Amino acid sequence: MTAEVDAKRRRLEAILDLHDLDALILRRPGNVAWLSGGGRTHILATPDVGVADVVVRRDGLEVVTAVNEAPRLAAEELGALDASMIVLPWADSERLGALPNGPRVGSDSPVPGTRLVTTAVEEARRSLFPEEVDRYRALGRDAARAMTDLCHAVRPEDTEFEAAARLAALVTATGADPIVLLVAGEARLPVHRHPLPTGSPVGRRVMFVACARRHGLIANVTRFVAFGGLSADEADVYARLVAVDVAYNGATRRGVRVGEACRTGMEAYAANGFDADEWTLHHQGGPTGYEGRDYFATASSEPEIVPGQAFAWNPSVRGLKVEDTVVVRDAGDPEVLTVDERWPTVVVGGLARPLVLER
Repeated sequence: MTAEVDAKRRRLEAILDLHDLDALILRRPGNVAWLSGGGRTHILATPDVGVADVVVRRDGLEVVTAVNEAPRLAAEELGALDASMIVLPWADSERLGALPNGPRVGSDSPVPGTRLVTTAVEEARRSLFPEEVDRYRALGRDAARAMTDLCHAVRPEDTEFEAAARLAALVTATGADPIVLLVAGEARLPVHRHPLPTGSPVGRRVMFVACARRHGLIANVTRFVAFGGLSADEADVYARLVAVDVAYNGATRRGVRVGEACRTGMEAYAANGFDADEWTLHHQGGPTGYEGRDYFATASSEPEIVPGQAFAWNPSVRGLKVEDTVVVRDAGDPEVLTVDERWPTVVVGGLARPLVLER
C-alpha cells in the first residue's frame, strides 16, 4: 500500500504546484478513501464531509479528527498514510479552527478563506491504479453475485421492503456498504425511475438497484426479474434499450470526451425506436469510482476519458433500465466489472450485457 499512497501523494503535490498552494485539505470521504487505499471516514452513509480531515503538505500529512474517532482511524482506517494526528475534544464540533487557512490553502470542499479545488482532486483520481482496479473488480463481482442471489430467491409475494432488506444483508456480508438500494415491483415500476422501496408487493416484475461501497470504491448495478417471462413486446423493448446501453459503453474509450460518449448514447434512443428526448427523463450516469457519480454526464461534459477511469451509465425507458460499472482500458471496449457468470447475458456489439432474469 505504501507505493500506492506515495504515488497518490505525488498527484496531490502536483496540485499544490499547479495552483501555487502550501496545503491541500481533503474533507470528502471519497477523496480520503482514495488517498488511503480505502480508509473510512464516514459514520453516516454518504456525508459530504467525513469525521476526519487530511491535510496534505509537501513535507507530510496530518489527520484532524475528534478524540472519539482517533483510535479507530489510526488502528483500522488511515494507518497507510503515516500521518501525524491532531486530536480535538469530542465536544469541539467545529474542526475548521484546526485547519490551515488562507489564499495558499486549497480544499476539496468549501472552507472559508481557502481556495476550492474540487475538480483538480477529482482529476487526480480519475485514472485508477492497477491495485485499485483489482479491488474494484472483486467488489463488482461480489455486488453482482449478491444481486443474482437475491433475484433467484425473491418471490412475487415479497414486499419491496423485504427484498431490499435481503439485498442489504447480501451486500453487507461481502464487507461492502449498501449506500443505495432501490426497488420497484410490478405496480410502481412503470411509474418511478428512482424508486425507494415500499411495502408494495413485488408482483410479476421487479427492478433492483444497488450501489455497493468497499475500500471507498462504489459498484453500481441494476437487475430485473420477470416472473412468467417477458412478452414478445417487452423483450423487444428491452433489446432496444440494451442497444442504447451498448452505444454508451461502446463510446466510453480512451481519448473520447465524456460529452461525446454521452451524446452517442443519447442519440441511440431515437436510432432504436424510442422518443428522441427519452434521455431527458432520468440522468444517464457518468464517471464513478469513489463517488456514486463524480458528476452526471451531459453532452457538454468536457473532460477527456482516460485509461483506468470508471463509468456507470444507466439508460432507461418506462419500466426498464440497464446499468453496470465498467473501467476504461488502454484500447477497445471497457471492462465490465459487475459480472456474475450465473446471470444470463447477450453479446451486443462485442459487449456482454445483462438480460432480464425470467423465472
